[in-house]
Amino acid sequence: MFSKLSGMLLHALETREPTVDLLNSFIDHWKSITNYYIQTTDDSRPASQTDIPWRLRQMSDILVYEEKQQVINSTHRDICNHGNTDTEDAVQEEDKCLIWLRVVMLSFSSIIRMK
Repeated sequence: MFSKLSGMLLHALETREPTVDLLNSFIDHWKSITNYYIQTTDDSRPASQTDIPWRLRQMSDILVYEEKQQVINSTHRDICNHGNTDTEDAVQEEDKCLIWLRVVMLSFSSIIRMK
């Protein structure tokens, strides 16, 4: 038990927090992608020849990072709180990018349904 706990603590210490605001970065990537499609007049240029695949990968990496942090922090809360689940605010704080993406997708689907 002690070795498992010390291993988790060591892993937590090795995991560095990014110095970039992930939500702002995520939104910037999204805006760049959508602006490309709004502003482009060259329909013959494949998306693979733009920075869109890179930006999508960055967004994906941010979401994966958030998910991993949620698992790590959830495990830590379980250990510290002995199973007390009164920590929903912390979970929402960890999923800022995913929540933002859901809101954007819901608003897009509303716009599409209105047409």
